[in-house]
Amino acid sequence: SKRGLFLAPQSPPEIAGVRFGSFLRSAMNAHRETPMGVEEFYATVRPLMSDLDLEPSFTQRNLLEGFSGGERKRAEWLQVELLRPSYVMLDEPDSGLDIDATKHLAQNILRLSQEQKIGWLIITHQPSLLETLPIDRVFIFEDGRMARSGGRNVILDIRQFGFKT
Repeated sequence: SKRGLFLAPQSPPEIAGVRFGSFLRSAMNAHRETPMGVEEFYATVRPLMSDLDLEPSFTQRNLLEGFSGGERKRAEWLQVELLRPSYVMLDEPDSGLDIDATKHLAQNILRLSQEQKIGWLIITHQPSLLETLPIDRVFIFEDGRMARSGGRNVILDIRQFGFKT
């Protein structure tokens, strides 16, 4: 994380006894020379939480414990917004999202990409997320090996013919 890498696994574990707000503040402080106090932290995090439709009480919940799929994704995105990594790896970020939430995810990726230079690695089985993003390269893996690679044309081929071409 300190070197600018953010990894969002498909199914991160729930961690009882660790408040989400404490986790976020610790993560942010790990990137700072001077630790951020509680008041400064909440002044920073509350507007972002509001933008993501997360209630202020969300920070008092145990880390990912009982979070819905949408809450997990918004919590994940909050971390990206706060930490501003150089590289983001998203494993199945569209898993469990409806079409509107998937569009919102794509919009957030585009917005953040325009605000700062970020490298993205997005692992997905749904080409619809990729269709709206400025994709440079697409890699198809099968049985642990790269079966195909290319540009945006690979996404179009998957949409038309599926993964087996």
